[in-house]
Amino acid sequence: MPQTADGSSCMNSLFFFDDWLLFAREGLDRRQGRPERIGQFALDPQADPDLESIRGLGIVHDPIGGGYEMVVDCQSRSGMRFFTRLRSDDPYRWPTQEWKSGSGPLWTRADNVYLDQHGRPLDCFNTLCLAGTPLAQKGYVATFFDYARTHRGDAHHSPQPSAAIGFSRDGLHFEVEAGNCYIPHHSDTSNPPIYNPWTGEFLIYCRPEQSDRRIGVVTTRDFRTFSPYETILQPDPLDPVGREFYGLTPWLQDDLFVGTLSIYDTEPTEKAHVRMQGINEMQLAYSYNGKNWYRASREMFLERGEPGTDSGGSIYAGMPVRTPANRLLFGTMVSWTEHGMDIEHCPEEWRRTPYRSYLYEMRPDGFVFLRTSARCGRLRTKAIVPQGGELTINALTTPSGHVKAVMLDAQTFEPIPNYTLDEAVPLVGDELAGVLRWRERKNLNELKDRRVMLELHVREADLYALRFPYRVHLGEYIRDRV
Repeated sequence: MPQTADGSSCMNSLFFFDDWLLFAREGLDRRQGRPERIGQFALDPQADPDLESIRGLGIVHDPIGGGYEMVVDCQSRSGMRFFTRLRSDDPYRWPTQEWKSGSGPLWTRADNVYLDQHGRPLDCFNTLCLAGTPLAQKGYVATFFDYARTHRGDAHHSPQPSAAIGFSRDGLHFEVEAGNCYIPHHSDTSNPPIYNPWTGEFLIYCRPEQSDRRIGVVTTRDFRTFSPYETILQPDPLDPVGREFYGLTPWLQDDLFVGTLSIYDTEPTEKAHVRMQGINEMQLAYSYNGKNWYRASREMFLERGEPGTDSGGSIYAGMPVRTPANRLLFGTMVSWTEHGMDIEHCPEEWRRTPYRSYLYEMRPDGFVFLRTSARCGRLRTKAIVPQGGELTINALTTPSGHVKAVMLDAQTFEPIPNYTLDEAVPLVGDELAGVLRWRERKNLNELKDRRVMLELHVREADLYALRFPYRVHLGEYIRDRV
């Protein structure tokens, strides 16, 4: 994290999910980006006669082991559900899941199954690498929402707490503490944890209870003591009747928490207290502190496909990884039918492959961007306090377009000498981290600790993100973060 002279952390990026840090925006329309489907995982449900279904749940980068990992959800014909881990140095190419021959349970015939200290398989939807946190020496942590009740053999009837915490040195074999419950109830979602480096807290996103499909959080510093559960995001008056939030998968995008929000639209004709029939698509949400979340748009970020296609029922996606080719890559799971599927009367080839897993790709920072309405646009920030260094931008212009930067005095609103529009060097083309310069100035060092406003003059361009170290001056006081 960038730091100010006194060692505190400051902001380092400016995204366009909202206008909170903007003083003015003219001729620039907010657009939501959408990933493009580029390929399919090779997960073969017919690889072993005992395999009922198999689906990839997403991709993460492993900073300890290096390379990339995919969590794979498997179910045997006997009804046993377990999870395996695939590894690859190339996030676009994945090995197949290998099964050893034999007559034992299917999960015993794979070498990459998530296991507890007793050698029992785990429902491991996610793991968090603890590198860079105060708990780095523990390696990895995982949250399990049904650990205790699964191994008591009363998975559908026990009122006892079942959520548990596990630590692992290798990210595959976990020491699970069955009595260490982060919530006193069941939570039928992935319950992902994330670290907030500004507060030193870990946040675990879960539900109010098993089938109450809203988004809540508990916090902890040590995974031993936990805050009370708090609901932080639920459908609002702009959502249709019957909409629920299946889960939230968050990640840190520089200074901002961003998440894929699972939008579960239930079947209105289902006569049930808890509706199990419905479809799932993905929207975007974001937060400045990890607790107060906002919807980026009411448009779908990832939509299901057309009826009759392999993604015509639902789509689920987790966090992206940034590839060596500077793209954001999402691993997704799709199904051709809805949640609570009723497929026993469908043709055999559809019953055997209810799920598939696809790769989706997009531009870095491409979640939300500003596009010129016609030819020209302008935006101006509220008062900020640069901490020196270069001013870079992720932008795309036409051959006749450009982006120019102007620095204004925050009190007089007058251009600052050497940082005026006439002295600005136009940035043209496709730049992920293009440096905005002036004829006699290449950085903001001269403006360090000065209250200024940044103004961009834009012609025929898309703006994705700005990056430079700064503090904010939104009220009476200068603060490190929004």
